Amino acid sequence: HIAPAFMRSHGYRIIGVNPAEHEVFGEPCYPDLASVPEPVELVVVFRRPALCGQVAQEAAAVAAKVLWLQQGITSSEARRIAEDAGMIYVEDCCVHCVVQASPD
Repeated sequence: HIAPAFMRSHGYRIIGVNPAEHEVFGEPCYPDLASVPEPVELVVVFRRPALCGQVAQEAAAVAAKVLWLQQGITSSEARRIAEDAGMIYVEDCCVHCVVQASPD
């Protein structure tokens, strides 16, 4: 949880979405994006490429603005779904590195 912890320390609200977890950073973790009870703007994906299309579909269904696949993860299916839904799409890029390099 290094990247989410770093983002949280820089003011980002982190909402865990993982069917195998019940809590992240002392807050509820949800089984899927549709279960999150508030708007979701940025979806950062830490999943195998084969699962990214499904995550992209969930992100589109909740009208997320950005779909971000972490470093080492690419998915042409996720790209297509995100772009068709009008989302900003980032792949193979470490969100922690980008936040760390950005001025506060």
